[in-house]
Amino acid sequence: METPEYLDEIRAELQGLESKMERLERLVEIGKELEKFPEKFMVAENKVPGCMSTVYIKEKLDENGKLHFKGYSNSFIVAGYVQILATALDSMKPKEVVADAEPVIRKFIEDTGINVSMVNSRANAFKSIFNFMKKRASEHLGA
Repeated sequence: METPEYLDEIRAELQGLESKMERLERLVEIGKELEKFPEKFMVAENKVPGCMSTVYIKEKLDENGKLHFKGYSNSFIVAGYVQILATALDSMKPKEVVADAEPVIRKFIEDTGINVSMVNSRANAFKSIFNFMKKRASEHLGA
């Protein structure tokens, strides 16, 4: 699978920032880009486990068999993670998210250190959000 252009752009941007504080500030900016998340989707089945912050993810399968993710977090940094992943995985088919996206996401994590070097208390959030999206995508296999 080819790396989504958006991930390449964010990777380059984060790698180009010199300090941890600059990277955190950029993640906050990205988090503020999240669309408003409808309260009706803030239910237990959409809540991402394993995150210190409150995180909700909802997916929709369109008529062309492509997924679209929406998300929410009460932390702007984690909302940045949600925005990055939702944008990167947008318009993929469930099989692509489940079978093909993991190496691309793993490489992004390695290259940016987003899972550990940004905020230690948020170390698992990025991966937990991705795993939840992958799980939700798997529920649409065969659709």
